[in-house]
Amino acid sequence: MNLHRIAGFCVALAVMTAIGNTDTRAQNASKYVKSTPGASSVIVFVHGILGSKETWTHKNGTYWPDLITKDPFFSGYDVYVYEYPTRLFGAGFSIDEIAENMRLLLEADLVTNYKEIIFVSHSMGGLATRAFLNRNSKLSERVRLAFFFSTPTTGSEIASLAELISSNPHLGKMKPMQSDSYLADLQRQWLTLNNAIPSFCAYEKLATYGFNIVTQASASNLCNRRLDPIDADHLTIVKPDGLRDTPHLALKGALQSTPRKDAADGIEVREPLSITMKDNPARIGAFSDQAIYGVIPADVRTTSSPGPGCVGFHDWLKRNKGVDAGETKLQLIVQGKVAKAILLAEMRVRIIDTLPLVTGIPVVCPPAGGANYRPIEIDLDANPPRVRYEFGKKSFGFTVQAGETEVFNVVAKTTQGHYRWVIELDIVVDGNQRTIEIGNPSPFETTASKSTGHWAWDYKGSWLAEPDTPRAGVPERISAETPLPPIE
Repeated sequence: MNLHRIAGFCVALAVMTAIGNTDTRAQNASKYVKSTPGASSVIVFVHGILGSKETWTHKNGTYWPDLITKDPFFSGYDVYVYEYPTRLFGAGFSIDEIAENMRLLLEADLVTNYKEIIFVSHSMGGLATRAFLNRNSKLSERVRLAFFFSTPTTGSEIASLAELISSNPHLGKMKPMQSDSYLADLQRQWLTLNNAIPSFCAYEKLATYGFNIVTQASASNLCNRRLDPIDADHLTIVKPDGLRDTPHLALKGALQSTPRKDAADGIEVREPLSITMKDNPARIGAFSDQAIYGVIPADVRTTSSPGPGCVGFHDWLKRNKGVDAGETKLQLIVQGKVAKAILLAEMRVRIIDTLPLVTGIPVVCPPAGGANYRPIEIDLDANPPRVRYEFGKKSFGFTVQAGETEVFNVVAKTTQGHYRWVIELDIVVDGNQRTIEIGNPSPFETTASKSTGHWAWDYKGSWLAEPDTPRAGVPERISAETPLPPIE
């Protein structure tokens, strides 16, 4: 046995020990983490070899299935965690037997009754999920999407080494794929029966004990949607530490990009609304003549020029890590996409983070005139943030259907804090309420500014100090090519 193989053997032993319990009899541990009467969608978690609840648990205690229930985006989804018996030593279920066990438990717990099902699978759990769906083609019609995290679709070198220390039957099936191997048969069956299922994949970027357990090539095979790199190893790729961690955002993004399914006939249903968001005030008619304020952190060395006028100012601010100062202006264009009337019932704001004020380099693109508009005003300093719609005496509440459009000009203000925030829009379709979140995965960000002066863009190529009394040693005019200094 050469040194590389000895090292690999040691890694295999360490990985198999680190993955989970050496003897997990979990057929009765499968359960709902969330079950809501009338819910039509369910997310099913499927762990890998030697997996258990710990598969989905971050070292800070965050349990991903539970995290799903705390995210308003997933308010309409139930959550079910499937667990199966798996052990390091001694005989256990084969992958095909796991598929049959999955059928038994999902039927017994009525998971198969949902109108649409979303599978989230880790490692070998992805192989078991494919085997299950290959055997249950009618159910496959109701699968909205399957997300495979580091699934060894074409096998893993580590399985060959791990087989030397374990009698677990899974390992022999996960050795690098050959034309006559189990993985090759599973691949051919999937391509024949289920290739139309939206299949998202993610792969690990970090080594586990010095070895890449599942390569990008193996993890991406049979993936027919986007491929997400995750800055994690094989063990931590499904352990998000919170709502902003990459695995969680990847799942949200996959759902946002995949139409719902109707259980009656398996037909894809378009999202009822199309929402377009514009966040550059200079390109929004209601705000185009108004000043744009921002603050750039003091440690940032500003680069380039905003360009003529104010059209490029907001993008320049963001490129230089700046934050909207005092207020954030944006426009939401909401258009109905289905024939039935959709009620836009309520708009809220949710604060994601409260941060220290941004101090450093205040900048402004001055106003070219005045404009009259009746926006939605948001007070970010209120607890909870207060949303006020001002258009005559009309309160918020609109209906749209196919081809109809509502335009909302939004101004969110703060004089006290620094916030990262999103908008939540409640809609009602056919009597069913759901919440659409606007601003994820890139939340809006607004900071109060305590500065009494700022650098004003002259629309051409220079910055002017306003008021005309900058601190000692700071000139009153600076070329756009010169990094801006703090003004006070």
